[in-house]
Amino acid sequence: MRARDLPDMDSLPGDWSRAIHPYGLLCGFLMSVSAFPMRHWDAPAPMIVVVLFFPYYIGAGFLAARRGGVASAVTTGAVTALTGHVVVFLATVLYTLIDGTWQGALGWLGIGVTVALATLFLGALGGVAGGLLAKVIASIHP
Repeated sequence: MRARDLPDMDSLPGDWSRAIHPYGLLCGFLMSVSAFPMRHWDAPAPMIVVVLFFPYYIGAGFLAARRGGVASAVTTGAVTALTGHVVVFLATVLYTLIDGTWQGALGWLGIGVTVALATLFLGALGGVAGGLLAKVIASIHP
């Protein structure tokens, strides 16, 4: 069976750079700006902002579901979260290389790779929530 023969596959965004990357890059920039004031806390700031940006993933999924289906919302939420995750962790690694040690930067890189799958799942959950919200609103206002 081919992917294009499956139902709801036509609702996935075709142009990935236009449909998903702007959400993820903006998300990563905002995450980095939010994590910067927490740089001296005794807490993993990049991991905190990844969780705190859950409403952003819902919003990205909502916007994608208005153009496509729930599958599009799930994909957009997941890729938005993962792109933001990569941006904020790379910014943290770069900051640690400049201001700290290479061992600390290597540690942040390892943490970022380790929790990437959890971030992808969190973004997919946000995309589902946004997609369902868009469907509820569309059923109320046809």
